[in-house]
Amino acid sequence: MKTLLLEKGQYSGKIENLQSFNGLTLGTTSYKEFDKTSLMHYHQNSHLSLLIRGNHIEKRKHADFERKPGDVLFCRAGEPHQFLTGKSAKNANIELDNWFLSKHEISENQIEESLQNVDAKLNILKMFYEFHSNDVNKETSIQMLLLNLINKTKNESNSTKPKWLDALQNILNDRWTELITLNELSVLLDVHPVTISKYFSIFFDCTFGEYRRKLKISKSLELIKNSPQSVTEIAYHAGFADQSHFIRTFKSVVGFTPKAFQKW
Repeated sequence: MKTLLLEKGQYSGKIENLQSFNGLTLGTTSYKEFDKTSLMHYHQNSHLSLLIRGNHIEKRKHADFERKPGDVLFCRAGEPHQFLTGKSAKNANIELDNWFLSKHEISENQIEESLQNVDAKLNILKMFYEFHSNDVNKETSIQMLLLNLINKTKNESNSTKPKWLDALQNILNDRWTELITLNELSVLLDVHPVTISKYFSIFFDCTFGEYRRKLKISKSLELIKNSPQSVTEIAYHAGFADQSHFIRTFKSVVGFTPKAFQKW
């Protein structure tokens, strides 16, 4: 099968709102329903892609992945992949020139690791909120959001990471709608509550409550785009007391409302 090279600013879908500055290229791509014309391709530059709506089957060399709204994928420069679109879909893309990575001493491994952070998709949403604004400072804001996200991972890798931290993250991710206490976490991890409390803010860079709220907002993105539920129903499903609390939290985390995200 032929593998197509896509150079800077080229994508397999219909390109919208493309803009390049300071080693970054941002824009959106849309795909028609059941569009199977996307060839196996690879990109000249590394890029991040957030699926805003619809769904894809992404084919890579060794596996296929189902991509849903809110999913973030990372493609290394030269890595072949292909999209098969089920529903009409839209991606938000951030392409990183090689000189940008070199200038800021960023490796592709660090970018990939940064996507494990609960802030990853939320920061990408913030970047595109800035991108669509008329603010004269938007280019600087976007760069700072991206570099801050990646540098969090770099800083964490320089510290001694407790072995139980990944297990804690998995528990919180799997039980994102549930009430869970510090004592319960202590029992599940076999780690003293004081030890959990000591390391949590160091490695997650926020309080426990902030992390849980970010996780709920992150998980709600797919529901907002794919679910027939109302905003009120999604708010209750995500564990918020009411719609108003959900909307306020959503806006405080990403900068705009759930209704605005529905229109993207």
